[in-house]
Amino acid sequence: MQGFIVVDVQPAYHKGASHITRPLLFLLESVVEHNVPIFRVKVNEELSGDTPEDFDEYWQDAGASRQLLDHSRVMEKPYAFLRGWMDNGVPDDEIVATLKEMRKRGVNDSRQLPKEVLVSLSEHGASLCDPLFLPYELEDQASTLTSRAWTTCGGGRDECLKEFELWLDSNDVTYFRDESLVY
Repeated sequence: MQGFIVVDVQPAYHKGASHITRPLLFLLESVVEHNVPIFRVKVNEELSGDTPEDFDEYWQDAGASRQLLDHSRVMEKPYAFLRGWMDNGVPDDEIVATLKEMRKRGVNDSRQLPKEVLVSLSEHGASLCDPLFLPYELEDQASTLTSRAWTTCGGGRDECLKEFELWLDSNDVTYFRDESLVY
């Protein structure tokens, strides 16, 4: 069975996520007893204001069992590490190729790539003042995600969830987005 990656279902995004919380919890509670891996990905406290305690309390208040909270792993991420390019229309495949090249060269900021390499990967991306970042928080945990296929859900559909999925693509992680559980 596929594991689950839930992105940005947290207090800071309650307004967007509230309609998927009940069906999401029903699904996750049904798989936790089968030891299916679950990652709850959240924007870090510095940017969201959500402490780890707030995050767990939000899930508990929504109906998550102690078993689900103990079983799932929390993964923190920064906010908008790819959004400059995404929001400026850089094609997904160019973003992914640039991330792979950054990882290959051991850099976490697209501005650290040689200009000619960056231009060859994405001429439009290279012309932007916004860089791409490989977040240390995620990079340190990438190897835990490559061993299986995942179901992604959460949100925002074309913002943070898509950003996280592009990062997954850059790590060659297989996933399927459950559109019924996306905001």
